[in-house]
Amino acid sequence: MAEPDRLIDTYLALREQIAHLVTRIVPPKQVEDVVRETYVRICRVDPKETIREPRSYVVRTARNLALDHVKRSERCRRRSGVGRHPTLALGTGSRRCRRSGSPYDQWRAAAESRC
Repeated sequence: MAEPDRLIDTYLALREQIAHLVTRIVPPKQVEDVVRETYVRICRVDPKETIREPRSYVVRTARNLALDHVKRSERCRRRSGVGRHPTLALGTGSRRCRRSGSPYDQWRAAAESRC
């Protein structure tokens, strides 16, 4: 069996597990995007390349794509200026912030709604 076919079969067998793994890294709305991008990356593998552990390769690809997605989102937040508000800055803890989650959680929620 050609390497890309073997990887695609592995991906199809692991698709639900990949989605579960990615759910722990990216927001729920973006899980499917990362899962699809994993498929696209696997389809682009050079047929001459030998992959000894297809399961590990597929899972690692999905995890790395999810982490890349988080990094891109963080860059977007920084560029948009989210988190510069004094009540949401890290280290400031008004009563309101303590009741509704950490300042970081509030900052992240505000940033996600803007990007």
